[in-house]
Amino acid sequence: MRVDRCLFRDFYARTGDLPVTTVMCAWDRGWMSEIDPAESGLRAERTTLMSLGDDACRFRVLRTMDPLATLVDRLDEVRPV
Repeated sequence: MRVDRCLFRDFYARTGDLPVTTVMCAWDRGWMSEIDPAESGLRAERTTLMSLGDDACRFRVLRTMDPLATLVDRLDEVRPV
């Protein structure tokens, strides 16, 4: 899924508080981390985020044969897990 427009990013850009947008991005991690590769054979990833300057937010749910596959999240590049 590619998201090209975000209500939160637009709001915080208008108020001059754009870094706060990453807090809203952290909410998505809740559903993404609940995807268990050992149970479902799926893993989630989020490779780009508008709040970090990318052109869009990109989410993917992929098949995996690895029951220990981990969530790949661009937000982890700016904050510890």
